[in-house]
Amino acid sequence: MEDSAELEDIYVRTFEFPAGFMAQSQPSMIVADAVHQKLATGFPVGKRFKSVPVVRVADSNPAQLGRHHRADGRWRIYAFADAAAVRERSFLADWARWLSASTESPLLKYTPAGADIDKEFDVKLIAQQDFEGVDLRRVPATFMARTGPFGLVDYELV
Repeated sequence: MEDSAELEDIYVRTFEFPAGFMAQSQPSMIVADAVHQKLATGFPVGKRFKSVPVVRVADSNPAQLGRHHRADGRWRIYAFADAAAVRERSFLADWARWLSASTESPLLKYTPAGADIDKEFDVKLIAQQDFEGVDLRRVPATFMARTGPFGLVDYELV
């Protein structure tokens, strides 16, 4: 290379590859096809999404969404809420009911009997409102699972 600007240009154009963002899973048992892609523009189905700054509702602390889960082998389900307030009737509320009650729900289908509901799946809710606009008392129970020996709620899931 004739000058360092050339190296910088290559790095900037290809940064997604070394960061692991180029991989994209094809439709399968665990990756849906892109029929509803318009609901999540900028987040291609099956592709790792980039971390973004978020604010936890429980304590108003800023965090990086990509660093907010533990490396514990569980599957991750991130529910990006529609524009309606979390407490209002919405697609999210209907989906949360399906996720916690349907025999087709992966939560019910793959969580061993008697185990905590978050044993296999870490379910997080990302709301569009700021932390003051989300009333944790009105968040669907699917996103406020009671787990552990004392049945405590992990309020950091919203």
